[in-house]
Amino acid sequence: MAEERNIEGNTRVNAFLQKWEVSTRVAAGLPKVLKGMVKAAAKYGVRVDVPNPEEALKRAMPVWYHIVADKAAHAPNSKSGRCLRSKHGVMAVGQCAQVAGRITNPYAGHTQSPECKCRPCTVDRIDRGCNNPARCAVAAEKMLRKLYPKWQPEGGRARDNLSLTKTRKQLNEAARASDERITFDPSISQGMPLVRVFRVFVSKEQERAPARRPPRPYQVDEEEVEIYTDGSCMNNGRADARAGSGVWFGAGDDRNASERVLGDAQSNQTGEFYAVVMAHKATPPFVPMHVVSDSKYVVNGLTKWLHRWEQIGWIGVQNAGIIKRVVAYLRSRSAPTTFRWVKGHTDVEGNEGADELAAAGAELERPYMPMALPPPTEYLRNGTELADLTQKLAYAGIRRVKDRKTEKRKKTAGMISQALEAVQQYDGNKNTKVALWKAIRRSEIDKRVRDFIWKMAHGAHRVGTFWSNIPGYENRAVCVKCGTMEDMDHILTKCSAAGQERLWWATRMLLARRGIRLPENMSAALVVGSPLGEVKGDDGAVKAGDTRLLRIAISETAYLIWKMRCERVIEWEDEEGREHAVQEIDGRWQAMYNARIALDQAMTSVRLAGKRAIAGTRVSATWKGILSNEQELPPDWAERQVRVLVGRPRMEPNG
Repeated sequence: MAEERNIEGNTRVNAFLQKWEVSTRVAAGLPKVLKGMVKAAAKYGVRVDVPNPEEALKRAMPVWYHIVADKAAHAPNSKSGRCLRSKHGVMAVGQCAQVAGRITNPYAGHTQSPECKCRPCTVDRIDRGCNNPARCAVAAEKMLRKLYPKWQPEGGRARDNLSLTKTRKQLNEAARASDERITFDPSISQGMPLVRVFRVFVSKEQERAPARRPPRPYQVDEEEVEIYTDGSCMNNGRADARAGSGVWFGAGDDRNASERVLGDAQSNQTGEFYAVVMAHKATPPFVPMHVVSDSKYVVNGLTKWLHRWEQIGWIGVQNAGIIKRVVAYLRSRSAPTTFRWVKGHTDVEGNEGADELAAAGAELERPYMPMALPPPTEYLRNGTELADLTQKLAYAGIRRVKDRKTEKRKKTAGMISQALEAVQQYDGNKNTKVALWKAIRRSEIDKRVRDFIWKMAHGAHRVGTFWSNIPGYENRAVCVKCGTMEDMDHILTKCSAAGQERLWWATRMLLARRGIRLPENMSAALVVGSPLGEVKGDDGAVKAGDTRLLRIAISETAYLIWKMRCERVIEWEDEEGREHAVQEIDGRWQAMYNARIALDQAMTSVRLAGKRAIAGTRVSATWKGILSNEQELPPDWAERQVRVLVGRPRMEPNG
């Protein structure tokens, strides 16, 4: 890779389109802002990435120090190189190809002689002042041969006629409106303008060969197949989810099949997409394939949203792994592929058959070995298109890069694992880490409480061992009341100071009025996992109101215990032995719930809450059975902003 100081000025066009680097040395005098931009581009992989460049793009690329040419091929300072620039005006690949064209054109009458009489050489000698046009033509042809095959100009190369034309796109929109067959666009060709070739977060060098489909050996339209696909998942959204896929070719067809979805991502959606992979494997690549699915996510994803997903580099796209796999397979096919949506469970024979096969696939065990060759990744775009990069996308992309390089925090991994286990012991649900992080952001969890739980999950509270290695503050690591090393589990569930035991008792009594069980031995892990907790009826169905109350009760109680601990340890540090009185503990517990009820009432107002407004029936279902004088309240007390109070437990702890 050459540096800027070694490159002649008249060969420099764009450092990202050519094989030279902008010098960031102090002596180069580059402004600080530009230097930062150059370093950021290198750090986050700003490159030209084009799987299959169109002819116009190939010809528009700078030929000198071409980004994919060998260094020896440039020869910018040779006699021929200087002549090509100064007299022939060669700067782009297209201009270079025009000079070299006389060699490959059998009708030009060109000879490898300085005195060649062909018309192009004659014009070069007379009009441009070139002393040896034949030598310049050889130099130009040599430069072109040193380019990667996919960047070499080809002229009128035959096409496979599978890409979507303007007319085909219009037909697709009409087909989408009437639920007919929509043709998949397998094209990954990149044309002008040049601004579209720059991508960021590119993680690998580009391929040398163009990403082209193998030519179709023969036309077999009469052998086209229609395949119904479906996906199914047991325990969807849980860690123990089992996803299966099914493909149905026809009644009694030997190609009908069920498979268990590969990989850790097990969901209805991955099952739907994996079924398309199964259809591809069961169909010869030169046979037209018509997929019928009851998933609009599959149909629209592959025929409508795919272009945008690739533009943004799949940032924030769920199930990106399996979708990219499907795309790579479909783009490698040498025949048309279409998708048609059909409404599920409407007695359509093919859809019902695929549904049964998918359910059977979910019952299967995972295969130990891959059931197909890996997809051809050369058919996929790499990185995010720089021209459409927004600040939000850039931030998300940078976070994704950093997450790949950052070692996972052991404290976080340990707490999340404990939280998931605690929730499973409570309600029997085996949840995933992703589900827990999403649950912490649920609307029923107050923002302050959410931050508190998030810090607990990361071990970010300044307690216990945090102070052990700070000279002069070692005493803060030990609980003043109990004399033991302090951690969040001790603070929330074990400390003998007035507060935590009584608050958990009061909450336990409150939940008991609704028949909701709270574990006798609470833990910090269960507090972290509480946004996932569920209350189920005898039939196994989730009771929405009870579940919401449980999540609010555990998280709010834990946060109140933490606040009272901070008051005792920090604010009352100089008042040795001072603790909260029983009356104050009870009053603050009741005030906490009353404030939360008032907040829920306010959230029923669209005027106040906007899009975050919740239904009054949801609020009523959450707090029924635990309010004072509830029988006197109107049915719509939540929407009418009627002031209500939570009832106090009348029993004493252990009494």
